[in-house]
Amino acid sequence: SEDGKYELKYLAEGEYQAIILEDKNFNLKWDADEKIAFVDQPILINGDSSTLQFQVFDSEPIPQLGFEKQTALFQQKMKLERVDNTVSFSFLGIDSSDYYTIRTKDSLFLYFNTLDTFEMVVDKPLVDYSDTSKVYNKRGLDSTGFWGIYVNNEKKTLFSDSIAFESNVPLVEVIHDLVNISDTSKIDSTLYSFNYEEGESTFYLKGKWEAGNKYDIEFLPGAIKTVFGQENQDTIRSDFQAIDVDEFGNIYITFKNNKGSKNLYFELLGNKEEIIYANNITDSLVIIETLLPNTYTVHVFEDENENQNWDTGNFMKRKQPEKQEKTELSALRANWDLETEIDLSNFYD
Repeated sequence: SEDGKYELKYLAEGEYQAIILEDKNFNLKWDADEKIAFVDQPILINGDSSTLQFQVFDSEPIPQLGFEKQTALFQQKMKLERVDNTVSFSFLGIDSSDYYTIRTKDSLFLYFNTLDTFEMVVDKPLVDYSDTSKVYNKRGLDSTGFWGIYVNNEKKTLFSDSIAFESNVPLVEVIHDLVNISDTSKIDSTLYSFNYEEGESTFYLKGKWEAGNKYDIEFLPGAIKTVFGQENQDTIRSDFQAIDVDEFGNIYITFKNNKGSKNLYFELLGNKEEIIYANNITDSLVIIETLLPNTYTVHVFEDENENQNWDTGNFMKRKQPEKQEKTELSALRANWDLETEIDLSNFYD
């Protein structure tokens, strides 16, 4: 039915197993890439009526491998999606100095610097999954090449905050004396600093920016050093605009009916499902400040294994997905405080 409600009448007394499944290929059976829902215990029918609720879910995701868009001649970048902390990796036929990995919440990025073909072994014991993929460089090595440095446009700067830069190769060093920043007043180099962690591809420029001003930045040759020992041979230029605080908004979230006996976690999602903010729910009021105008969603789930990820179920192992709820908020406007309440009662039913 359209409302998701079904009624079964005149069932004989006895025990039943209730399962809901998606049948995309009309083969009258459940396949691993189809949605499913089930109840944990057999249902006893003895003349009385029973009401059941199901949570339909995708099965444990199988990792997916793909090349990122290549922006340089001498290195490759690959992205493995649907990765969680149950997935492990190993590499065969490549020296450890010629590859580098970065794990995010649900992905693994592999950077490699070799012409040789090698193998990546991916294991996910939870679903008895193992796969070996051959990896090769589509283009030749060029030791003079360098991947770009650019401003992350989704993280615009405040006049007194940090601007985020992205590198397509993980970095080990940014040399302050080889970076020039200027606007109409020629900013004093002592008023800004770089923050980064070795081996990460994102680094931050913190300074006292004047709202409304456009800033030009130059990374002179040798300013950027990567995990593979290369450095930029040419000057890299970029710019960014400092935004006034009035162009941002704030969100006030009040969590109601949290009994505190369960480990509840929440994420604030952007309109592309990207995570803007995340934390355990320990306080009744959470204030998230300096957000760009957008439509945001609050995703709350019971983090049973405390891995700060929502985990789906596994029918073969009779594992239910973690309980979750999503609430789309009203649109946030510039220079506006958006207040909302999230009722957590359903997590304690």
